[in-house]
Amino acid sequence: MLHVIPLRSDPADAVTPEQMQAVADRVLADLSLTEHQAFMVAHRDRAHPHVHIMVNRVHPDTGIAWDRWKDRPRIERTLRELERELGLREVAGRLYQMDGKEPPERAPLTSGERRQAERTGDPAFPDRVRAHLPHLRAARSWDELEATLARYGLRLERKGQGLVITDGKQQVKASRVARDLSLRRLEQRFGIPYPEREPSAQARETLSPAVEQVTKALDEHERVAALKGDRTRADQELAAARERLQRVNGAIERVRRTSERFDAALARVYQDPAAARARLTRTAVEIGTDRAAAC
Repeated sequence: MLHVIPLRSDPADAVTPEQMQAVADRVLADLSLTEHQAFMVAHRDRAHPHVHIMVNRVHPDTGIAWDRWKDRPRIERTLRELERELGLREVAGRLYQMDGKEPPERAPLTSGERRQAERTGDPAFPDRVRAHLPHLRAARSWDELEATLARYGLRLERKGQGLVITDGKQQVKASRVARDLSLRRLEQRFGIPYPEREPSAQARETLSPAVEQVTKALDEHERVAALKGDRTRADQELAAARERLQRVNGAIERVRRTSERFDAALARVYQDPAAARARLTRTAVEIGTDRAAAC
């Protein structure tokens, strides 16, 4: 029963292998996993230093499986503390924040939106809206906000319990563009609830039945097109997630085989292979993995 814990630092921080080892050891200690079998792998396939810890959830002596309940907030708490202790940049986390820190903005783009932008060469719709953020934040009333949106061919609409910004073809949740554009934040800023804008009675009377039918058909077409787009993005993200899971499972299996070979090699050389491995781990923490291996 392996559990994988990924750890990463800010790309601008030059983290040493010794620091990465110290961080990994501290995380395991805070999770009460120091007595569990663990294997750590550092990668260089990304711009930022990162390490994966693969832990056997089952205690080698008691046979009791480690409880993962609320493990991610505990990990983020430890990482925030270590970043301050080591003088590193604080990487925003969603489950635990140090005092005085706000949760980060939501992920700018979904993987589907990124792929679409790469295919077309045009900015994704959320990024197109974010380009006007300074002007949207300067609005001091609902009317000003909607007038600003209209200058860029956009409009605000109520959807469910929140707001969306749309150009008539694409839409994005206002809170995804920025947290301060959520319905609750905007109502606080403007001091009045969002005005529900329904077509006036006079405007409805001027529409002929044929025009109303065409309008309804267009609305239905946009709704279906949006659903198809959502389905396509969901399928793309699911395929990408399956591919990542396959890679992780492959890595876990390779680590398991490597760990077994390593344990077998220790058993051939030492009378007490478990003690030998513990000494090697302590030595690696003290002088570094490469020097420990050379010894």
